[in-house]
Amino acid sequence: MLTLMVRRRASAVSNDEARPLAARPSSFETLASQAPQDEGQQRRKEVSMNEGAFLYILRCADGSYYIGVTRTSLEARIAQHNAGTFGGYTLTRRSVKLVFSQWFEHVTDAIENERKLKKWSRAKKEALILGDLTALRELSKRKSPHRSAEPRPAE
Repeated sequence: MLTLMVRRRASAVSNDEARPLAARPSSFETLASQAPQDEGQQRRKEVSMNEGAFLYILRCADGSYYIGVTRTSLEARIAQHNAGTFGGYTLTRRSVKLVFSQWFEHVTDAIENERKLKKWSRAKKEALILGDLTALRELSKRKSPHRSAEPRPAE
């Protein structure tokens, strides 16, 4: 199964290095550096971050894709989409079919990846759905050279 990666920006991790979600650093280090009065607030944050969520992709009746996140069961959420319980994109594009899902331990990671996937091209989304890692890498390559690679004019 193909899993999404989250890029972490930290001094120990370069921007080019993607880490699996399971390799998240422990929150104990950050908790230890907090003041005692912040302890209750920190615990509330940990509880909400520790509640996981599913990232899912639905194929709509018109062939388009809908990307969403849910903390509830996938079956219940898809049933809500098909019943038209919530207005929005899928309401006029029913029936929908689940084509991809991935569980994230932290809802914030699921939301972060949802936002990334919504910016992807249709071809990249389909490569992810099919689990075609080779095609996904090829589609992710830059089409034109970066501006920093261009020679600078002499002053």
